Amino acid sequence: MNKEDDYVRLAGMYDPLTAPLLRDIRNDVCVLAQSRHLGLILDMCCGTGYQVMLLHRKGLRAIGLDISGRMLSVARKKSQKGVAFIEGDASHAPFRTARFAGIVVTLALHEKECGVQHRMVEEAKRLLKQGGRIILVDYTQPLGLRARVAHGVIHLIERAAGPEHYRRFRGYLKNGGLEGLIDGHDLIPEEIRYYHFGCTKIIVARPRDPFPH
Repeated sequence: MNKEDDYVRLAGMYDPLTAPLLRDIRNDVCVLAQSRHLGLILDMCCGTGYQVMLLHRKGLRAIGLDISGRMLSVARKKSQKGVAFIEGDASHAPFRTARFAGIVVTLALHEKECGVQHRMVEEAKRLLKQGGRIILVDYTQPLGLRARVAHGVIHLIERAAGPEHYRRFRGYLKNGGLEGLIDGHDLIPEEIRYYHFGCTKIIVARPRDPFPH
């Protein structure tokens, strides 16, 4: 896949670079999924599979989906037996409707084109069983001095990922960040947690329509 080229450079060093920053977030994703007794979970844009494997270690069932074969190669090499990783496009996922009790998307939306972001959210809703939950993790608009300083560091990181990546990141923030994205998709936030001085958040949401399928 051509899109995989974006991740070839990052596959081998992704976990060492991101693990310290995402440790608390990844643990809390597991806690939030456990507290809602979610069954089968899909991690959309799972990358090297860290979150999927952590969910399994916590006793939850999860499948990873990613468009990058290189990232998935890393995930399969380090994962325990029985963990499934599927190569595919999160905006057109290769799964039947209402397959999953939970959908997790961690820091993947901001790096996509605006249209792809919206298709991913709609796809997450399509894949969700009645009564399921979507757990979204991504950047938000900074409030306060410490948040603005932290956000400056995030901008440096995103800029280092390349001009196209940075352009998509800035467009995502201009459109309202995570809140702006879910507002247009009839998702009701149930719980919100903040990280990195308020620059990153987890939103646990459910579809407004109780019968989306």
